[in-house]
Amino acid sequence: MKKFTFALMAFACLCVPTMASTINTTFDAWTLAPVVLGDKQFTYIAGGSNFNNAAMTFTSTVFPTQTVYDLDVDFAPGLTDTTIDLDYSILVLDPLSYISGMGLDAQIGALGTNFDLTKTYYNAPGHVGQIAQLTSLNGGNVSVLGDFGQLVYVHVFSIVPIGNEIDSLRDGYIQSSVPEPTSFLLAGVGVLGLVSLKWVRRRVTAKSDQL
Repeated sequence: MKKFTFALMAFACLCVPTMASTINTTFDAWTLAPVVLGDKQFTYIAGGSNFNNAAMTFTSTVFPTQTVYDLDVDFAPGLTDTTIDLDYSILVLDPLSYISGMGLDAQIGALGTNFDLTKTYYNAPGHVGQIAQLTSLNGGNVSVLGDFGQLVYVHVFSIVPIGNEIDSLRDGYIQSSVPEPTSFLLAGVGVLGLVSLKWVRRRVTAKSDQL
């Protein structure tokens, strides 16, 4: 079972979700039209030709001081001996809000755990103006906090070597509407961690049911 690695999860107890919403779609459908969930727009740009019309789930969880958004891609069956290469953008439609945290997670299949998944963030299209980068080491959870503005361009990349498999990937985002004191930033890390832990537990349960 993969360990939970987001720091300061204890602060999550300070945040009780007030509302949640979900959009279920497919990768092919997403390439044809952006997905708008709440006041955030996810727009496909390029890549993912080998995703085999994977199932996609967009989730919004509203907390008192922040909103957490998840983009989940479920490869069934898993992708083996291939390359993950995907570009998309995230736009916050509310002019008073901004992206204040970003996270990355991947589910490594039973065929191996010998590769990394990298997500790079830019403030302009065409991989221009890098503002942050996260690397999921063998499927681990990673995150970063900051003021990333209202529009972020994302590039997800990994080379899945021979004998390895990736079952799913997850992108997580925190959206805030006011400048955050330190306590809110710490709570934001906890929120990402709480959502990630619930997601990991759900996958572990699903895997157990298949045994």
